[in-house]
Amino acid sequence: MLWAGSPELSLPVWALISKLPKNESLIDNLRTLKFIKDVSGDQAAVKAAWVSLLEPQAIFKLLYCLNIMQSEFMNVALPQRDDDLYDDDMNQELAQ
Repeated sequence: MLWAGSPELSLPVWALISKLPKNESLIDNLRTLKFIKDVSGDQAAVKAAWVSLLEPQAIFKLLYCLNIMQSEFMNVALPQRDDDLYDDDMNQELAQ
């Protein structure tokens, strides 16, 4: 996994990903939950649809999707914590 195996690459990779335009198709899927409606009624398929979207093994995809969900649907900034993964300078750089 890139995140754990190459921490020196993780920050630049995430900085690059966060500067890309948001995937409008993904936003629309999240807004309408089309990916869930397509498999509604089948509990295992619904779970698989969520796992494929919020895939724990693909950390950057997971963070990208969560970032979109937070910015599009929650419309709030996440609070800083003392035990953040990065120091304040790195957090500022990621926020740009």
